[in-house]
Amino acid sequence: MPIEAALNELFTTKIKVTNTHIECQTVCELKGAEYAFYLVIDGITVTKQWYKEEPLCSFRLEHDRTKEHSIVFFVRDGEGNIFKKTEAINQHDVDFMPSCSIEGKSIRCKINTSQQNAEYAFYLYLNDEKVIKKWYTY
Repeated sequence: MPIEAALNELFTTKIKVTNTHIECQTVCELKGAEYAFYLVIDGITVTKQWYKEEPLCSFRLEHDRTKEHSIVFFVRDGEGNIFKKTEAINQHDVDFMPSCSIEGKSIRCKINTSQQNAEYAFYLYLNDEKVIKKWYTY
């Protein structure tokens, strides 16, 4: 069995990106395992979460969002063997920050991003019914 397939059977990973954080989770059935996480930006490890029993970690999104982000997941079993897996984060997930505000009788929506020539559409829903569509704009 190839090493990559063996790692996928040993543990899986989950990443969720919010406007302010990268939330990481390792799913592993090994008894007594410990977990560590590295945040790597543009090939440089910028933040480390050392080994702990909890398979969860949260990193603040406080670095240059225009650069490539990835997470290195580590699992250390009860015998001290260490397994790792690196997962790249979709650049659009890191460099896409929508926000909305209410000003008087208006809802203002905007997207902060460094991406060039991107187009966005905004839909407003009320009770699961689409009431307004703002078609693609720069």
